[in-house]
Amino acid sequence: MPAGTYGPETYTESKPAGQPFLSAEQAFYAYKETVPLKEPRVQLMAEILQARFEQHPKLAEAITKRGGSQWLKQCSYLVSSGEKNFWEGKGLESPYIRALIQGYTKALENFNSQQAENYTAEAIQLTSNQKLESEPQRKNTETSFTPKLNTKNISPPTSVKNQTESSQTLNTDVQQALLQTSTNSQTKSIDKTLDNIKQSTIQNLQNWYQVAQKLGRSEKYINRIQEVTKEYINESSSSLENAFNAMSRDIKELQQIDEMTKLAQRVVQIFGKEDVNGIMSVRTENYKNYQIATQAQDKTYLVKDKDSNILLYIRDGKTQVNNLNEEIVNDFRLMNSRIENRLESVKIEIV
Repeated sequence: MPAGTYGPETYTESKPAGQPFLSAEQAFYAYKETVPLKEPRVQLMAEILQARFEQHPKLAEAITKRGGSQWLKQCSYLVSSGEKNFWEGKGLESPYIRALIQGYTKALENFNSQQAENYTAEAIQLTSNQKLESEPQRKNTETSFTPKLNTKNISPPTSVKNQTESSQTLNTDVQQALLQTSTNSQTKSIDKTLDNIKQSTIQNLQNWYQVAQKLGRSEKYINRIQEVTKEYINESSSSLENAFNAMSRDIKELQQIDEMTKLAQRVVQIFGKEDVNGIMSVRTENYKNYQIATQAQDKTYLVKDKDSNILLYIRDGKTQVNNLNEEIVNDFRLMNSRIENRLESVKIEIV
């Protein structure tokens, strides 16, 4: 895509071998079919974003100035296509934000490691140069103290000899100290990065626990999340792949429920009637005959289909969902779109 323009990128042919990718998106499209859906593709995106940060350090610097990973966790990723996108969401609920944090963290780790290596190389070079510079001086000093006698086995004065040995020992000590400092710096940097990743994963698991509660999952299911979290903290868990797959499904379901609740609430606010108990309700008789009822004060929401089957029921923070799918959500999106269009027309006529 030409510079200065924005929008979805399209690629009509594969990238010729040996040429760099035009963007992170092109790289992802080139490799995405080589890995399974969901979490493996998130990891692929993380690796690609890591490469982008390493090739463009100013991007990583800008994120660091704003607060680093903690700042990214407060960000949202939304695609303005009108359709729900796998990568969308707020903070760690967004697969793209998770990939962004992983890519940023690993790139930062590599930056720190490279800086430590450069520092070590410069220190060794400096020490080596100092040693080379001391050699001529030592020879000159020894010559000036050597008597003009026909004696070839006379050693330099003790003071000069001690000074030379002391200088060599000092250089060796400095070199070892610098190497030790560099090693400690790299170790601390890696430890800190790993700790940040671990804390981020623990926070994800704790967020999942809250999501499961909101979805009304069984006690056994919720207890298992706690067990997985404890196992991970104690480093006794071998793999989190199954846990992350379940977490992804739950988060996606909660996002769908949240959107559905807002869409239904909007419809009943516009067309509904309130009874003596403060319950707003409406039946969409001319469009698929949905039944919607809400009581905002108690945060109670109910949506039924044309056969009076409950699709969504939220009360006291608990959620009941039956056969809620993308087709039903799209029906409510369409209703909301029509409402907005009509309101916009009325606004133009009146204002």
